[in-house]
Amino acid sequence: MEIKWIEAFVALADEHHFGRAAGRVGVGQSGFSQMIRKLEAEVGTSLFERSTRAVAITPAGEAMLPYAKRMLWELRSATGAALSSDHEVRGTLSLGFAGIDGLNIIPRFIRELRARHPRLRLDLHSPMVTGVSIARVKEGSLDFAFVGLEAPPEDLAHMVIGRERVGVVLPLDHRLAREELVDVSALADETFIAAPAQGGSAIQNVARAAVSRAGFEPIIGEETNDPSVRLTLVAAGLGVSFAMMSSQRLLPPGAVIIPVEPALFFNHAVVWASENPPPSVLAAVSALEHLVPGAGRGDPIPE
Repeated sequence: MEIKWIEAFVALADEHHFGRAAGRVGVGQSGFSQMIRKLEAEVGTSLFERSTRAVAITPAGEAMLPYAKRMLWELRSATGAALSSDHEVRGTLSLGFAGIDGLNIIPRFIRELRARHPRLRLDLHSPMVTGVSIARVKEGSLDFAFVGLEAPPEDLAHMVIGRERVGVVLPLDHRLAREELVDVSALADETFIAAPAQGGSAIQNVARAAVSRAGFEPIIGEETNDPSVRLTLVAAGLGVSFAMMSSQRLLPPGAVIIPVEPALFFNHAVVWASENPPPSVLAAVSALEHLVPGAGRGDPIPE
């Protein structure tokens, strides 16, 4: 069994399309199809169901997938450790972050990391909501991820790097748009522009918990995981939305953000595998500790 076959398997499982998966692995589609067939022959069962219109992973493929991703992570980590044996960190750091949520820290972090380790390559993945990022770090397809945390993630190391107040984004002509604070209970009859309930968005989890405490079920209009789209739809007058107060500088014309009460907060954090992290991850953690004095690995999550 060849590593390239495993890379092809993971790519096809992610893309559900032979052409895109072949391009991701960097081989022609014919050669890519041969790798998948050879892997299935080696394993002794079909890993994908093919039709003229779609590719679907089989139950056997689903069972194999987390182990295959972990195998690739272990190989990447081993390669990075070997390349870094002379105390110069090299290899690749696979990094996930969530769009506008990382604007305050991501640019400074990347500059700091590249200044310290110019031969470390960054493989960037964005936008990624918290739930997806945590799942991918656990399975090994991401090394390090910027997330929002409400509680310590199971089986992962973490570090809280910031805490920010949450507000409600309103159209400028909204009845509450001139208030200094907006009580969450005053939003009971509003239509919300939100991330999908099962999408894994940390800010939306915070928001849903807040409206539940206020005693009402939110009326959901449009749903999107793209925070900039949510802001745009609010400015268009289609509803209201919760966002971090740092979104102020990104608001489109026609929208305003106001802090809510009772006060809501969003915890900025990073997560990584707690067991045998490779040199690239340790380098990333060290760079963040330098940028965020007082941040500690494994600190309790503020409530």
